[in-house]
Amino acid sequence: CRGKASEGLDFSDRAGRAVIICGIPFANAVDPKIKLKKEVMNSKLADSRSRNTTGATANGNGADAERISGDAWYVQQALRAVNQAIGRVIRHKDDFGAVLLCEERFGQSRHVGQLSKWLRDDVVTYDSYGDAMRSLSDFFRSQRAIPVGAPVVSKPAKKSKGTFALVGDGAGRGNTTSS
Repeated sequence: CRGKASEGLDFSDRAGRAVIICGIPFANAVDPKIKLKKEVMNSKLADSRSRNTTGATANGNGADAERISGDAWYVQQALRAVNQAIGRVIRHKDDFGAVLLCEERFGQSRHVGQLSKWLRDDVVTYDSYGDAMRSLSDFFRSQRAIPVGAPVVSKPAKKSKGTFALVGDGAGRGNTTSS
């Protein structure tokens, strides 16, 4: 189930300085609609691959190359919802905020690679809760020193762009996998 405040609300500036993502909101895998969608996508991908071995494409413009598997679609849909929720914290170029990814799977490059491009390089994993909280405190402390309207250029941990992102497993334990 997706969070109630993950889409459609505008928490700009001081109204929203952090977003906490606890888990990845995968749809119910046994839902008949989800199962059917995955099966249809897998079938179309298989058909596309068999046509491509003969050098033909369905419409002549290479569109079949864009087909993805049902499993890839399933993950993509969940991470699209995550990206939508992450977007609640940074609303304009002078804004800043923290994104806390409390799910160990965000320590895997395959999931980080599907986060919004502006965030990917800022994802930092921590070995302990204490290290993460110290870095988060330092990040917000540094933001208070920036005059209103000045561009955000502080460096949370080793990263930049006015975004603080961390990865943990939701139980206060950081993930040692780095991306």
